[in-house]
Amino acid sequence: MNVCSINEKSLYSKEFALCDGYHALSIHKKIFHLPDDNYFICTEGQSFLSKIDQLVSSLFGSKDIPIKVHIVIDWETLFRLLLWKDEHITVKQAYMLLIDAGLTRIDIEPFLNSSLMDLFPSIYYSKRLEVLRRLCSKVKKTVEAKFSTYGLKTDCHLVPKGIDLITASSL
Repeated sequence: MNVCSINEKSLYSKEFALCDGYHALSIHKKIFHLPDDNYFICTEGQSFLSKIDQLVSSLFGSKDIPIKVHIVIDWETLFRLLLWKDEHITVKQAYMLLIDAGLTRIDIEPFLNSSLMDLFPSIYYSKRLEVLRRLCSKVKKTVEAKFSTYGLKTDCHLVPKGIDLITASSL
């Protein structure tokens, strides 16, 4: 597994995964089985935005073929990508994204002064999976738009901490 350098084996690949930690990597690997050299990890304390920028620059600097990157992220990183901000995201900052994804003011208001992390269980356990899928699809579009000059293709997979499965995907 790579921190963010392309090696000889991965030069011939077209599909990679950038994972938000080892938990996300292990869940993704159980389903997609990419070669070890095609997994890149953003560890705690690292900027996911910087990491994806580094990875895309490395990949497209070394090849001239279509590339797909699986973005495997947790709940908080999902909003960092949607808002393209590295700092902590609040429910108030994410409010319109949540409304656009299908939640109502009534769904969100009890969480306005809470952590964004407090909102996820409410959505997940009330089986509002369509909201999670819409958010993943929006991440896919956001990342592809940011790197449109490269023609990058992405998929977004949501793997929240403490849950051992992909809870939503842009697929």
